[in-house]
Formats: sequence, structure tokens, C-alpha cells
Amino acid sequence: IEQSQALVTLQCSSVPEGNTPCSDPRGTDPQTWGASPDLIGLWILGQGYLVTAILWSALLIFIIDRQFFKAMIFALVGAVFACCGFIHASELFLPWRGPGGPLDLHWRLVGGYLLSAAVFGVAWVGQRIGKIELQPVEEDPRTAM
Repeated sequence: IEQSQALVTLQCSSVPEGNTPCSDPRGTDPQTWGASPDLIGLWILGQGYLVTAILWSALLIFIIDRQFFKAMIFALVGAVFACCGFIHASELFLPWRGPGGPLDLHWRLVGGYLLSAAVFGVAWVGQRIGKIELQPVEEDPRTAM
């Protein structure tokens, strides 16, 4: 959190006096982070970052290995987690209530995870019908530069 607070301080100090979008760059108040559109993504990723890192790492591994069905499942898990505030939110909440406040972006995040799951689902169907190769293409070491 110290690095992100330093980034906020740097961001806020680069704005001319009186036009600064930050009330307290060292604070952990979401209002502070939400005041600057450049920093909202940093704040969202910082909420539940450990679970988010595990989820995104698993997604990356499944994409590289072309295991699109597993990637689709993990994207759906991410959607459920984002829907309840388990990741990308400062508190847990019921999906139909949301966290409220100016940083209520959970439906956008859920939509992003669902869109990712749909893309992985299409890729998985493509594998099943033979349009996408099951394994990554191996490069011939003799032709590699």
C-alpha cells in the first residue's frame, strides 16, 4: 500500500494548486482514489489483490496451455467473486445491493469476467469442433532464429 500511496502523492502533486483531485493522497478512503480517474483501476486492483492475483495467474496459465474450458470456469468464478465483493471491493455485499458509493463498479467488473468467460467458451467450442488446435504449436528449433 505504501507504493500505491506514493503513486497517489506523485499524481496529486503534479496537478496545479487548487485543481488537485485528491483530498488526502495518503489516505485509504475510496473517495480519495475515486477522485482521480487515473487511479481508480489501481484502487480496484488493490482490493482483494491476493485472490485476484491467484485468479488471473490461473487464467493466464490456462490460456497459454489452451485449456479454455478451465479458463472459462475460472472467469465465471471471478464473476461470482466480483459480484459479491470478494475481489475488487473493500467490503463484502449482496450482489443486488452492491457496495454503494462513487466506486460502485462491481457490475462492470462482473460484465468483464462474464465477457471473458464467453470468449473462452467460444474458444473451447472451437477446440471441440476442430477449428482451434488443442495444443500450442511447437516451433521447430531448426527454423527458429
